[in-house]
Parts: sequence; structure tokens; C-alpha cells
Amino acid sequence: MARVVVRYIPKTEERTRLVKIMGKRLREAREIAGFNQSEAARRLGYTNSSKLAKIEAGSDTNSIPLWLIIRAARLYHVSIDFLFGESSDWEMSAQAISERETQKWLFEQWEQSRMADMNSVRKLQDRINAVTEFMKYFFESAVDLDIAMKRFIELNPEFNELRGSNTLLSRVNRIAELTSKSRTKLEIYAELANGINRFKIDSKPQPRLFSD
Repeated sequence: MARVVVRYIPKTEERTRLVKIMGKRLREAREIAGFNQSEAARRLGYTNSSKLAKIEAGSDTNSIPLWLIIRAARLYHVSIDFLFGESSDWEMSAQAISERETQKWLFEQWEQSRMADMNSVRKLQDRINAVTEFMKYFFESAVDLDIAMKRFIELNPEFNELRGSNTLLSRVNRIAELTSKSRTKLEIYAELANGINRFKIDSKPQPRLFSD
């Protein structure tokens, strides 16, 4: 006979109480660690502070991501037991404080480097767009030159008998060909630059602390 395993699911009252305790502890840990809500939310992986604000206020009783507890414990340098309300030990040792300050400094340096890179990409994109716009008119002029050259030959059949006529014609065709290729490459580079500016990491669905 197969054994039936019954999974314990916290009752609504118990779940609400635990969420409020965890929200309170998350707020306390954040304040002692010296983070404002916006900065903490960004470091924890949120795009803004609204979700973290609801969790800290204990108003979001439906779900708490498991990854948030782990990240918060690491970021604030407190124990997971403390965040769950099972311990009052902050674990704020001198080493933990030093590590937190180092981590904060590294994050700030990374953020500055990232912003500098994005500014460089934007400047490059502006230059590519300017050159692409110029190449547009250059390409149109090259096409007009090619058309005019062919029309000139039609009106002057003896042109082909002139010395250097074939060389001149091949040069005109070459200009049109190279201009077309250059314009295509610049458009590709412009799309790549635009793609970098629009780049965004999509977060994967995270496991929840409670599930019915």
C-alpha cells in the first residue's frame, strides 16, 4: 500500500503573522545596515521599491520569494533565523560590517563603470546615426551619378570608343557598389548600438515561500 505524504500548509492566520514578522525584521535589518528602501530594493533585484515596501509593511501576504530571504540575509549580514523571527541575533560583527562596506564600495564602482559604458555606447550610437544619415545622401548621389552616366552613354554612343571610357564607367559602378555596402553595414552597427541601449535582463520566475 502506497504511503501518503501530507505536506503541511500554514493556515492563513499563521501565514499572515509570519509575513508581518518577516516584513518587520527585513525593515529593521535594512535600516541597521544603512540602506534606504530604494537602494536595498535595487540590490535585492527589484526594479523599484514598491514590492519591497509592501513586504516590509506586511501587506503582501500572498507570496514571499525565497530568494529574497537569502539575498537579504547576505546583504544585511543577518541570520535567516533572525529574518524569520526565530532569533534576535543580528550577527553584526566587525568583520561583517567591514565586508558590507567593501561590498557597497564595489557595487558603487561597478555602477559608475556601467554608467560610463552606457554613455560611451550612446555617444557611439549618435555618431553612427550621423554618419548613416550622411551616407544616405551620399548613396543617393552615387545612384544619381550612375543613372546620369548610363544616360550619357545612351545619348553619346561614341563614348565607348574614347580612351579611358571603360575605366571611368567601372569607377562609377564601383562607387555605387561600395556606397551601398557601406550604408548597409552602418545600419547594422546602428541596430547593434540600439540593441545595447535596450538591453534588459529578464528575471526568471522565483520560488515562493508559501504556496497553496
